[in-house]
Amino acid sequence: MNKGSAKDRVAAEEWVMKMLDEPQIHQADLEKWLTGRPDRRALFDDIMRDIESASAAAATMVMHVKPDARSWRWAAVLAAGLVGLSLLSAYKIWLSPARQARELSSGPISTGVVSTPVGEVRTVDLADGSHVTLDTNSILAVSYSGQRRSLQLRRGRARFIVAHDPDRPFIVQAGTGEIMATGTVFDVNLDGIVKVNLIQGSVKVTAMVRSGTRSVPGNIELKKGEETSYDGSPRLALVARPYAASSTQWTQGTRSLDDVAIKDLIDEANRYSNRKIELADPSLQDRRLFGELNIRDIDQVANASAAYLDLDVDRRQPDKLILRPKK
Repeated sequence: MNKGSAKDRVAAEEWVMKMLDEPQIHQADLEKWLTGRPDRRALFDDIMRDIESASAAAATMVMHVKPDARSWRWAAVLAAGLVGLSLLSAYKIWLSPARQARELSSGPISTGVVSTPVGEVRTVDLADGSHVTLDTNSILAVSYSGQRRSLQLRRGRARFIVAHDPDRPFIVQAGTGEIMATGTVFDVNLDGIVKVNLIQGSVKVTAMVRSGTRSVPGNIELKKGEETSYDGSPRLALVARPYAASSTQWTQGTRSLDDVAIKDLIDEANRYSNRKIELADPSLQDRRLFGELNIRDIDQVANASAAYLDLDVDRRQPDKLILRPKK
């Protein structure tokens, strides 16, 4: 192992804890610390590899489900390994903003279109030092000029880690509106409606909203920990509200299930796979789950849901995992 100085080792361990907690927030500051001395990156990598080795035996996660009015039993759905995989997920997240981006792209992007197929989550560098992580099945167009940094989310979901530049606003167009920031971290999800989650900093959201029979521009400023949604219809106004922590976990792959409906869990998991989970009995879709799960592992989600609902997984069709009553 790379020893480094005692001071740097203590600092590296503190950075590891920060990255395991909120990697998307601390990434930029970590990179500055790593480049301060030539041996810091190797020291940090050694600590993260120790974590990876210690948790390699944990191949699955534990999900505990809480009984509802129709279910009296507690179900242990998956085998042990929650902590180990959470650490591994954080390790991969740290790799993605700075390192995977360099591996996956030929260089920082100022103009062009970036996309991901179903199942891939990809991070790319932008020419101004910003980073974008694209979720599965997403498309983003980038067009920088001397006056503004323009991006258009055409499909899917993205996290934007924005380099501060007050003279060139960072503007993301999505659906009928746009999100403007100068230096911040936020998610945009385009899935019928547009949802914006602000993780750090501040953003201004402008979108078309209904006023009587007319569509007019509306705007709102979000603060850290808030979200808003819009789709240009009268049923969705630009209202700021706190978001659940689980809504920003998609970059990690791990999803905290806090009273989540089976239907919502299945819909989320289906985004990451060409094989889709289906419920043979739709009346079960509102059953609620609690715990943690790797949302990108379609087989794990199918097995966990089936175990909780006391169903079998029918795998006879290559593109479907159908949850059916046991024979």
